[in-house]
Amino acid sequence: DALHDRGMKAILRFAYSTGLSTADREKDAPQDIILRHIQQLRPVLEKKQSIDLHRYEKGTKVMPSDITISGDGSTVYVSVRGTDEIAVLSIGEDSLLTPAQIVSSEGANPRGIAISPDGRFLLSANLESNAVATFIIRDGGCIEFSGQKSPVHSPGNILFLP
Repeated sequence: DALHDRGMKAILRFAYSTGLSTADREKDAPQDIILRHIQQLRPVLEKKQSIDLHRYEKGTKVMPSDITISGDGSTVYVSVRGTDEIAVLSIGEDSLLTPAQIVSSEGANPRGIAISPDGRFLLSANLESNAVATFIIRDGGCIEFSGQKSPVHSPGNILFLP
């Protein structure tokens, strides 16, 4: 209700590559990873729950850009283009999503978001401000801007390598 009251809507989108060319399709995540992500979300998807994270502002195209789930499966993070925000949703024991927080992405046009391998930080690739912003993940999954922005030309995606 809190997100709906703010005029926002979330649309789940699964994307593992940036284009449709053969070369890009070859960069997709392996099938086992895709199936694991679908299995993680199965209880949420089966509830057919709708969370409204899409603002309808006249003349402004606003949409969720990236979705990532915490390692423990308790929190969903959504980057929202147009409003330049990150929405934080808690996944309850009943698998229902509950809005927990909406914060500034600390830049323009947030695209990719990623959680550090240790689960302590969320990074936001802010395409139009040419920077990656770092957020601290607090207990319960809420985030706080760390004050750190790293200059990167037109960042679109973030991937941590082993």
